[in-house]
Amino acid sequence: MKNLLLWPMDRMMDQCMRMMERMMDRCMPMMERMMNHCMRMMERMPEDAPPKVMTSGIRHLQEQNEELLALLREQNELLRERAPVGKSSSDAQTK
Repeated sequence: MKNLLLWPMDRMMDQCMRMMERMMDRCMPMMERMMNHCMRMMERMPEDAPPKVMTSGIRHLQEQNEELLALLREQNELLRERAPVGKSSSDAQTK
């Protein structure tokens, strides 16, 4: 009896998934056209336009973050080399 009640729900879910796939197939080309249009608008803007200034600032922050992450990874590697695995930092300091 339980399986009979679940069957329509499974069928509805399958139909919903198919509908969503069709919608995405239709929407993706429109989204791509919109993104291309936005990119062309950005290219035509002067360098001091607020959207360009904002995106260049974001790019600069991303570069800084990557540099900081690289430094932190390097620092972690150096700290791991100093303290052997299995010993706590307090054990390494007492010796």
